[in-house]
Order: sequence, then structure tokens, then C-alpha cells
Amino acid sequence: DALRLWLEHPSRSPLQVEVERALDWASRDAAHHLLTPSHPAWPALLDELPDPPPLLWAQGSLEALDVPGLAIVGTRRPTREGLGNTARFAGDLARAGLAVISGMALGVDGQAHHAALEAGGTSIGVLGCGIDVVYPARHTGLYRQMLERGGLLVSEHAPGVRANPAF
Repeated sequence: DALRLWLEHPSRSPLQVEVERALDWASRDAAHHLLTPSHPAWPALLDELPDPPPLLWAQGSLEALDVPGLAIVGTRRPTREGLGNTARFAGDLARAGLAVISGMALGVDGQAHHAALEAGGTSIGVLGCGIDVVYPARHTGLYRQMLERGGLLVSEHAPGVRANPAF
């Protein structure tokens, strides 16, 4: 039981190395955050999941979590009409003061983030990889824009964890 060993004897636990890496990452930049259920910015809805993550890695503005939000997720291969509908819907939501939350994938997800930012709104990207991994690579500019415009990237995966496109 690695957690029990860490709680009783941190220096003897393999978890201590991971804890030190996490704290080091968080200390390198004021925009790096480690969120636990006791953190004031922890998204309360996560507590309703049967198996919530014990930790979220976050980069960007935590104030993005204060904005009421709506998730927009969809296919990676939308039609032209689907992309247009996504852009209109996400833009309208952002102009109405809602944060647009999506998964940073190609297709509908990326379009929703772009439209929210173009409308001057807040966007939150939920990553399926490490917080420092840009996936897909063609979203490098989108990641940068989200961080520059008050958005937030969150992940339950430690830095360096690569994306697994099969899931």
C-alpha cells in the first residue's frame, strides 16, 4: 500500500519522488497549480464522480473556474455544418458569460475553444495527457492563446504523460 507507506514514512515511499516532482513543477511558474479536493478552486462537481481524481494539474488562470461553464464535446471529424454550428453555439455561450469547456481534441472540441476565445470568452481545456504535452500538436497555437487570454488547462495526468489517441 504505497499511500499508507507514504503517509507513515514519506522518505521510504516511492510516492515521495512523485510528490517532490509535482511540487517542483508547481513552484516553477505562478501559472502552475496543483488542485486537490481541499483546494478552494477544486471543481466541486468532481466530488460527485464515483472515482474522482485525487489531484488536478492546472496551468493558466484559476479564475476561469469561477465562471459558470458548459462543456461542448463532439466528433473529431465533424461536417462543415457541424463546425459552423459549434462555432456559433460556443461563441454565443462565451458572449453570454459562460466558460466553454472541452477536451482540446481535433474537430468539435478545438472549434469550441477557438470560438469562445474569438468571442472574448473564457475557455477551459481538459487534457487526456500530461499538462505539458500539446496534443494534437497542431493545437500549439490554441494552447498558447488559451493561456494568454485567461483560460485554463487541466489534467489528471502528471507532466510528461503522452496522449493515447486510441481512447
